[in-house]
Amino acid sequence: MATNSIFRIASMTKPIVSVGAMMLIEEGKLDISAPVFQYLPEFKDLKVSVEKRDTTTGNTEVVLEPAKRPMTVHDLLRHTAGLVYGVFGDGPVHKAYREAKTGDRSQTNAEMITKLSKIPLAHQPGEVWEYSMATDVLGRIIEVVSGVALDRFIEERITKPLGMGSTGFYVREADAGRLAEPQVDPATKERPPMFDATKKPNWLSGGGGTAGDYLLFANMVLNRGALGDIRLLAPATVKLMTANALPPGVDYADRKR
Repeated sequence: MATNSIFRIASMTKPIVSVGAMMLIEEGKLDISAPVFQYLPEFKDLKVSVEKRDTTTGNTEVVLEPAKRPMTVHDLLRHTAGLVYGVFGDGPVHKAYREAKTGDRSQTNAEMITKLSKIPLAHQPGEVWEYSMATDVLGRIIEVVSGVALDRFIEERITKPLGMGSTGFYVREADAGRLAEPQVDPATKERPPMFDATKKPNWLSGGGGTAGDYLLFANMVLNRGALGDIRLLAPATVKLMTANALPPGVDYADRKR
């Protein structure tokens, strides 16, 4: 292990994408309170999957109900959009995610949105917090609003200005020797299955980066949006991002469902 080893940072990509969205919000190009369908028309009129138990027979029936209100950009940022991760549950919506292969790295961001738009929500927007693919949807909104691919936006607006030269959605050939891999399992003599980080994915969802790179990003947030002479966000925006954004009375999803 070296100080410049490159790691698959997985969901630590979420704060970076969220900062990108907040930059567009500051610039007036993205409305935090707007319905998601304003930017992604496929998300208009989504239904919500509800499990109802017949008190007479004891049987459970899944019915689709209209959303009480549309999911908003704010819902995406705080994981209250009604979306889920297919791997984190066994309810009807989670199963539908797995069947649709919503986590397929060969799909494009646009294709991922089309898949999600055909699957009901697991919760009414704004009512339940569940860790989900919300930030992936947010990434697609960034593409639509900015007019450039997510990897290019992140590089031009965030990682390059901050000097995060080893961070991206895949590891370039020249840096492949620095990629940290899981240890070999003594019992199976194999490494745990991991995606090939040296191949550029169509689906710009995760990525790699060094711990030193991420420290630069974290320090930018800690310094209220600035790193040295580089400012990405206003202090008030960072204060908003680090405040409790969940509405009073919000429920929390049962991850065992």
